Amino acid sequence: MTVLRGNAGEIATLVGVDAEVRGVESIGAGLEPAELAREAGRRLGLVASVTGPVDHVSDGDTVLAIANGDPLLATVTGTGCMSTAITGCFLGVRGDDPLAAATEALVAFGVAGEDAAKKAKGPGSFHVALYDALHGLDPKKLDSRAKVS
Repeated sequence: MTVLRGNAGEIATLVGVDAEVRGVESIGAGLEPAELAREAGRRLGLVASVTGPVDHVSDGDTVLAIANGDPLLATVTGTGCMSTAITGCFLGVRGDDPLAAATEALVAFGVAGEDAAKKAKGPGSFHVALYDALHGLDPKKLDSRAKVS
């Protein structure tokens, strides 16, 4: 396994950190997301992507925060699975640098979420707009709008 993507509750459970999870929803974890990503990367020997309002990606040493996205992403079932699938696509291209691949995938998904939210009237139309926004992504857009620290 190269990259593990999940919400804070899912990742915390896998590394043995206290977490509260209801269904697929993360209610809370015993560590802040940045430290959780670092700890998961370190303990599991992979890149950990902890998604939430701000996403955190770590290889156990470096931790990157991705602030792209929109709150509507949390209102649609399946967006976590979509971000996992996109991460796999990016790994297919950037397999030599899984930290960069995971980070860039979450930037792309977040930018698509931002674009979809501009057109949406609610969760239903957001879901459709998200697919369209993903289709409309291009490298220049991603480079100019990435919010990575």
